[in-house]
Amino acid sequence: MKRAVFVGVGLGLAAMFSAPARAQINGQGPSSNGSLGANFNTKLGGFWGRVLDQKGKPYPGAVVKISFAAMGQSQVMIGNTQQIRRHNTTSASVNETWRLKTDQHGKYKIYGLPTGMFRVSLYSPQGRLLYRYQQVPDVSLSFPINHIDFNLKKLLSPAAELAQMTPAERRRYAAQVAALKKQERRHEHIHHLNQILRREAQLAAGGHWHMAQSLMQSAVALDAKQPLLWARLGDAEMNLNQPSQAIQDYRQALALEPNQSAVMINLANALAGTGQFAAAGRYLRQARVLDPMDAKIVFYNEGVMLFNRRQYGAAATDFNRAVQLDSHYARAWFGRGMSLLNQAVAATGKGKLQILPGTIEAFKRFLVLDPDGAHAQKARAMLSAIQAQQTPEIGTMHP
Repeated sequence: MKRAVFVGVGLGLAAMFSAPARAQINGQGPSSNGSLGANFNTKLGGFWGRVLDQKGKPYPGAVVKISFAAMGQSQVMIGNTQQIRRHNTTSASVNETWRLKTDQHGKYKIYGLPTGMFRVSLYSPQGRLLYRYQQVPDVSLSFPINHIDFNLKKLLSPAAELAQMTPAERRRYAAQVAALKKQERRHEHIHHLNQILRREAQLAAGGHWHMAQSLMQSAVALDAKQPLLWARLGDAEMNLNQPSQAIQDYRQALALEPNQSAVMINLANALAGTGQFAAAGRYLRQARVLDPMDAKIVFYNEGVMLFNRRQYGAAATDFNRAVQLDSHYARAWFGRGMSLLNQAVAATGKGKLQILPGTIEAFKRFLVLDPDGAHAQKARAMLSAIQAQQTPEIGTMHP
């Protein structure tokens, strides 16, 4: 005998979208001869069935929970006498719940239930909800025994649950799946870009700036909306003494993300490299306002710019400000020594070189902090020239 369609909710797609899962229940009671049929003359209410796991095998130890969805009349067997009594829906028994554990074959059964509409749920042995039939055909005099199986392999399959959705739920599900796929593609894309940046960092550390430039040109062609890619390309071009190209790339990075103090500093250096000192100064001052933590770097770069314009006194002041903010800032100590030394050279002319106070100390402090750095050899040469009372050659500095 076929029973009516009922609604179920699983923990797969249906749980995500509250999609009703629909299945058929065959409600057949035990017959008088012990078989299952409609001629069961005891009319005792109950449920029985079997639980299969997601591999289609019996699921022992699973918990079947049965609770009221609506009330009707109850039938309870007492001895050989069947008693039928009405239940009021406001009765305390409406909250009654029955919990059954499946046996080693995955089977469960319960008899002696009152009539009414029930919810039948399946839980794992650990208490996790696996599936729920929201509306089960009522236990009544006509259909006292309900046969309800749980085949999780079918009930929790995506195809089965998708087929059970309404058209609106399918559209909503399709939209969310598309959004998730887009997000996954985005994550893969970002992961690929980060791999490129790691490779660029390795090339930069090894001084392979032509290769780094080529790599970053490929990166911005792949995704022109990432400011960091443009900034790294500008860095490579600055190290290849291509300030004009670097200016374009740094400006592109700032167009995408305006408030980047580090990029402003690098842009200022590129502008200074092409003689645009006024514009460079504006970017340096703006960077200092945006991020006070970068103030020492800004002062250092301002000092380099002033040094290359042969404004040695002003350059020394900026380098001094940088080391006041960070006494371990090695490059600023080197810049201070170079500025003081060249200030003395410019003031001496052809006379005897008068070394300004703090010059020797600045070079020595630099060598303590960075004895093997890029400027170490020049710092030692300056100290040797001072000791030999020779006038060193005035050069330029690089940021």
